[in-house]
Amino acid sequence: MEIVLLWCFVIAWMGKRGAEDLVHAVKGTPNPRYELKKQRAKAAGHRPAQQPRYGGREWFADLYSDALAAHTEKRRKSAAARARPVDDMVGIVREPKPQPERGEPEWLTPDPDELSGSSVVHDDQHPYCLEPCGPACGREAWRCGRCGAGEFGFMTRARAQESASNHRCLADETLAQVIQFPNIKKIEKEITMPNSEATGLTTAIAFADAAATAHQEFSTAGSEGYAGSLEQMGFGPSITGLAAEAREASGTATEKWNALSNAMKDFMQGREFYANNPDAPEKVALVNE
Repeated sequence: MEIVLLWCFVIAWMGKRGAEDLVHAVKGTPNPRYELKKQRAKAAGHRPAQQPRYGGREWFADLYSDALAAHTEKRRKSAAARARPVDDMVGIVREPKPQPERGEPEWLTPDPDELSGSSVVHDDQHPYCLEPCGPACGREAWRCGRCGAGEFGFMTRARAQESASNHRCLADETLAQVIQFPNIKKIEKEITMPNSEATGLTTAIAFADAAATAHQEFSTAGSEGYAGSLEQMGFGPSITGLAAEAREASGTATEKWNALSNAMKDFMQGREFYANNPDAPEKVALVNE
């Protein structure tokens, strides 16, 4: 099998390098393979060998010799990678490179309190209690190692463990500011009505009410906190000013939409009048005396 692989490598190498030699011969450019041989001979103090004629017997012999040398070099590199001696490397075995000890990064190591936030203790041991405990602890008890909360008087350890697993520590004293932004999808659903052309008085009033609600959400639900968060992020007056203007514009739009809705709701009285009085005359007869 090794002989077959050897000949496959030699034939492929000779075909590739032979094609490169012919390309340099046609172009009239120096052949890098022979230039490298000349440099090595000069460095060793020898006279460079004459370059053989392309296509001749010497040229094929030179290609074959270089192919065998390339195969030997390839085997040596492969054997060195596997730490196995080959040819003149007998007795020289590459030792595996020792891997440096890599400790766990500090940020990945949890605090002891995080590992055992809530612990179940027995009344005769109490290794986690923050203060001396007596009969008041009951048969089983637990106390949180992070916030100090705890419960006592459990009859079984299972009930104490269940209670401890449901415990959640209170948030830190410094609470992050949570800005409740309006639900964009909900507002879009309210504004995008099936019949937005307002084919009747009812649909026209409904559209105005939905638009007023949407702008009311933007002008009151978190817009002030949103502008403050932009300042904390480092945005300048050009950005925070636009946020303030947008908030004011939403407030103005809310007033306009509410005014439009109220104005149209006044016409509902007339429609109700005609609905309750089917024998009433037309508008012209009522307003002209």
